[in-house]
Amino acid sequence: KELFLAFVFDDEQSRMDHPELVETGDKIMEKLKGSPLAAKTVCTLLRKHLDFNHWKRVLESQEWKEQKNKNDIMPALKLSYDYLPFYLQPCFSYWALFPQDYRFGSEELINLGLGLDVLHLHGENNKRIEDIGLSHLEELVDHGFLKNEEKDGKTYYVLHDLLHELALKVSSRECLSIYSYNVGSIQVPPSVRHLSINIDDTSVKDKQTFDSCTRDLKKLDKRLKVENLHTLMLFGEHHGSFVKTFANLFQEAKFICVLFLSGASYNMEDLLPNFLKLIHLRYLRIKSGRLELPNKISILYHLKVLDLQSCYVQNVLPRDITNLIKLRHLLVGNNKMHSSIFEVGKLEW
Repeated sequence: KELFLAFVFDDEQSRMDHPELVETGDKIMEKLKGSPLAAKTVCTLLRKHLDFNHWKRVLESQEWKEQKNKNDIMPALKLSYDYLPFYLQPCFSYWALFPQDYRFGSEELINLGLGLDVLHLHGENNKRIEDIGLSHLEELVDHGFLKNEEKDGKTYYVLHDLLHELALKVSSRECLSIYSYNVGSIQVPPSVRHLSINIDDTSVKDKQTFDSCTRDLKKLDKRLKVENLHTLMLFGEHHGSFVKTFANLFQEAKFICVLFLSGASYNMEDLLPNFLKLIHLRYLRIKSGRLELPNKISILYHLKVLDLQSCYVQNVLPRDITNLIKLRHLLVGNNKMHSSIFEVGKLEW
């Protein structure tokens, strides 16, 4: 109880000023099953509105009826999500596309938000969109939906396992995260617009397993409306082993706005034969591996983020890359590449 009250009220005086909330708070606390995670998220939505009617609505929410057992805190997390400000909900739900325990950098999350077009100014026209993104991250930390983690002197953001499960739940109509071990059995809703595929290391351990995974991936085209995809993410350092399979699968993917490749080591046009026709592409990130960029990448004029800082770029940047007039972030491992860009002053970062 003390933990609950400490989360909700800033001090003893604040608690004394709202005696009518304590009884209702006791009843809500019982539903949190002693979980610090549930307490953090639910108490945040209570603390922001020290109002009896608000607390009563939380207590009487239909969401509590979804509790499956005495230890189930998913209804509490879902309730907290429902009360998030509307502009924070999509920022959170799209994280379902990343593998569990993924460590996010703040720059990565903000740039992804740019690509997904979920960062918007709300009467704050004097702020840069990147500042809005950072503000969103801080709010999500404050609401308990993200936690900070220090590693090697850097600060990362991490999603709790149960919150990752919640993200999968609330985004299930539009987002689909497939693993190579379940690609043959997973349900594929027709409304899917955002897809991630994670190739597990075991998928290439022997020829039999590899062939089985390849067959399951090929069958996806009968269940997945590839032409409707707006986001494609490929994870796993061995996903390049399935490049030919992916090339056939994504042949008709023409409306992709966000492309994230982890562990890439191939020519882009081997993976996506129509890569240079992805005129809606706003975000391209390639993490690790060798890469050869098509020389005509500068025709992707909607591109806002080109993140190549985690891979070895085999060719120099195209001379006419300054045609990417909407480009806000060009991230490369070798900063000398910036100064080598012809008429670099045309780009506004």
